[in-house]
Amino acid sequence: MKRTHLIIILLSSFSIIYAQKKMECKYYKDIWQSQKTSETKGKYKECTEFENDSIKHITFTNLSAQQVLWEKKYVNDRPAGIWNFYNDNGQLKYQMDYNFTLKYGKFKPDGYCAVNPITHKLLEDGMEGTFEMPEYGTSNKTDVAYWIFDQVRYPTKAQEKGIQGKVILQFTIDANGEIGNVSILKGVDEDLDREAFRVIYRIKHVKPGKLNNKEIPLYVECPVNFRIQ
Repeated sequence: MKRTHLIIILLSSFSIIYAQKKMECKYYKDIWQSQKTSETKGKYKECTEFENDSIKHITFTNLSAQQVLWEKKYVNDRPAGIWNFYNDNGQLKYQMDYNFTLKYGKFKPDGYCAVNPITHKLLEDGMEGTFEMPEYGTSNKTDVAYWIFDQVRYPTKAQEKGIQGKVILQFTIDANGEIGNVSILKGVDEDLDREAFRVIYRIKHVKPGKLNNKEIPLYVECPVNFRIQ
């Protein structure tokens, strides 16, 4: 009798878990998902697996090649986890990391020199000599705007709502080139804030700035502009 009850409980638990997961698929004629169509005419398929009411996993597939082009995860309709994007050969092209917690507020550690990322000048009194800006990314650019332009992706949800504006962030670069203390000084919308934070958070490491050929720790306030064209 006890064994029968155990089997019933296990089957019931499995049914509840299975019931929580459901799949919805949409079909498109084009890779930009601008032309929705039927399953028989679709060239691309977007499938959403609902893990529960708050978590969903979305995959986008090229049906002719049977190749997944991207994978995304959302928690409470916000980007989460690692988003993977693949080329036509199935090789990983790039990733978008959303494994972070948004932080707000200003924090400038002692001993860090403030620098203007636009004029490339130190903002501290008494800091004289030859100053060299940090170099961001693999292109050896000294302007962080190049990195932002290359990495930022306008959140679809914000675009659909017509939300735009300027997010201002802070971050520090220590004498070894490590990025830290990423925080939002002025936000616009959570989706835009999250994307701006992600782009700066992803830098991780740069060639450090120098004063008179010596590496120095820097504090940077940086704008990220979102404009709908």
